[in-house]
Amino acid sequence: MTTLPEIASKKKRKSTNEASAATKRKLTLVVELLTQRRVRFSSYQKMFGKGLRTFQRDLQQIEKIGETSGFKLGGVKDGEVVELIALDGKTRKLNSDSKRLERILVTMAQALGEPIIRELGSRASDTAERDDFFSFAGPKLIEGTTVADICATLREACSSPTGRAAVRFRFTSASKGTVSEREVEPYGVLGRSGKFYLIGYDRGRKAWRFFALHRFASKPVKAGTCITERIVPETYRSGDVIGFIKKGNKQLDITVELAANVAPSVTSQEWQASQRVEKLADGRAQITFSVSDIDEVVRWSLGFGADARVIAPAEAVDRARELSSKIAGSYRSATTG
Repeated sequence: MTTLPEIASKKKRKSTNEASAATKRKLTLVVELLTQRRVRFSSYQKMFGKGLRTFQRDLQQIEKIGETSGFKLGGVKDGEVVELIALDGKTRKLNSDSKRLERILVTMAQALGEPIIRELGSRASDTAERDDFFSFAGPKLIEGTTVADICATLREACSSPTGRAAVRFRFTSASKGTVSEREVEPYGVLGRSGKFYLIGYDRGRKAWRFFALHRFASKPVKAGTCITERIVPETYRSGDVIGFIKKGNKQLDITVELAANVAPSVTSQEWQASQRVEKLADGRAQITFSVSDIDEVVRWSLGFGADARVIAPAEAVDRARELSSKIAGSYRSATTG
C-alpha cells in the first residue's frame, strides 16, 4: 500500500495515540484510492494489523468524504477488493482539495525518479500537472542502475500472480564486511535519505530485517512461493527518518546540540516521532533521538558540519570523535592535483 509520512505538526498526544493512528489509516486509504483506484483488505491488514470491522468503519468515513468530493466506493469484490468509482457513472471529478493532494503526489514522484513515477503510472508523467507551490529535490533513483533493477525484481516478487515469492541473494554485512547468502520473504522497499532498504522476513534467522539495497552482492532471484502471509511489525513500517535501523532491542537516547543558524530549520522538521527538542536562550537547541544504532545519529549530525555536535551520552560522543578523526585523517593524507 502507498504510505504517507505524517505531515501535521505534533502536539501533546493522548497516551493511547488512537486518534493519530486512525487518521494515518484513513489518509493511507484515500491516497491508495486516488492513485490505484482500489484497496485490498489483505494489504490493509498487513500494514495496520486491524480486522475487517475496522477496515469497513474506515471506508464508511471515506464514503462520507466522497459525497462532497465527487466519488463513491464500489462493493467488495472477491471478498476483499474495494474500488473507487464515479458518481452516476460519469468521469470522476475531484474537488479542489483532492486535486491539490494529487498534484503534490505527482510532484513528489517526479522528484524521486523514474521507477517511482512508474508506480503512479500516467498520473506522474512529464505532462501531469505538478504542484505550483511545493517543490521537492533530492537524489533520484535512476532507471537501469543496480539499485533500480533490484527494486524492480523485488517488486515483481511481491506482486507475483501465483503469490508472493521469496528471494535469494548474497548480502554484505555493514559491520564486518562479510558476504553471506540470504533467503528472504520481501514485503516492501523503504527509502531513507537517498538510500533504499528491503523490508523482509529472513528465513535463515527467523526474524524481520532491513537490507540496504546498495549492499546486495548479487541480484535477487526468486526462491519459491511464500506459504505464510506475515504481518510486517509496526516498527518496520515507521515513518521515522532517524531510528528506523534495528540492532537488537537496546535503545539509546542520543542528544545533539545545534548552532543558532541551523536550529530553527532542524527543529521545524520531524526526524523521529519520539524526538525531543529543547530550545536554548541564545538561539541554539538540543534534539534527542532514541535509536539502536549510534552511527545513525552521528552520521546525521556530521552532515551539518561544525553546526551540530553530539553531546551525550559519552559512548556516542566517543564514536562521533572517532569518526570525525577518521574524516580529518583522510583529508590529511589526501594529495591535491
